Amino acid sequence: MSTLWYRTLHRGDVAMVGSGRSEVAFLIRDTDAFVAHWRTVTGRVFTADGEPVLTPAPAVDLATEAVVVVSLGSRPCTGFDLVIDRILIDGDDLVVEATETTPNGGFDAVVWPVHTVAIPGRDLPFNDNGNVVLRLSVVPAPPPPPPPSWAGCFVLFEGRTVDEVQRLLPGYDAGPSQRGGSWTVVTDLDLTLVTDGERLRRWSAQGRIVQFTVLEPHVCSHATLWDGGHEQWSISFEFALDEHLVIAGTSPPTKELEDGFFGPHDAAHAVTGWLPPLAKFW
Repeated sequence: MSTLWYRTLHRGDVAMVGSGRSEVAFLIRDTDAFVAHWRTVTGRVFTADGEPVLTPAPAVDLATEAVVVVSLGSRPCTGFDLVIDRILIDGDDLVVEATETTPNGGFDAVVWPVHTVAIPGRDLPFNDNGNVVLRLSVVPAPPPPPPPSWAGCFVLFEGRTVDEVQRLLPGYDAGPSQRGGSWTVVTDLDLTLVTDGERLRRWSAQGRIVQFTVLEPHVCSHATLWDGGHEQWSISFEFALDEHLVIAGTSPPTKELEDGFFGPHDAAHAVTGWLPPLAKFW
């Protein structure tokens, strides 16, 4: 058993018509077949006359090399990945070991993952595709990374002690606001309190509560004030949706809001006098 070196000629999704899983590996040994295959994997851009604009094929000397292709057939969404891990000769067989990585999610689209490589071809003991054996491993994609450490949700309670707040929200880091006078601040870097608005609204019957959240620095931030059991105002900035602030309820208590990422922070600061401790927000 001997392992062959290989070099990648093309790896990625191919836009094809049709559907159906068909995991295959095959050899290409002649120029016409290689040109036809190359047109298939790269001919996805067309001129005004309907002719494909092809990426120039890499140099392959089919007198001394062979081309190995692994194709998964169709997959229902983007995000699938295919990579050849090892190619070896085992008796009369050419064994191709490859890994398919399945996505955590993706856009709905029929895609055909393909990996095309060149291998030494002069001394292969066969020419028949019947001797090509595919050993495919399927693994899930790793989970998405956690939110960046500088994202955070901060909830400020007016007129309540640290002990009182910790009884309401056990397990969270709570402490006095150094710049907020009578405010106690809860720090939630895991963002688990982001969707806790209903409880905060109810608790505000005993005093004002401000929630300030940064989901991504300079991209997405949000602030809400509850008082007397009611939401008084909320203010949001989300760069992907709108470059301007979105304000609901009564106007926040300042007319000097910066129209962008810092607007929610300005509104929360105007009420509490508190500044978030994480410099990476800025």
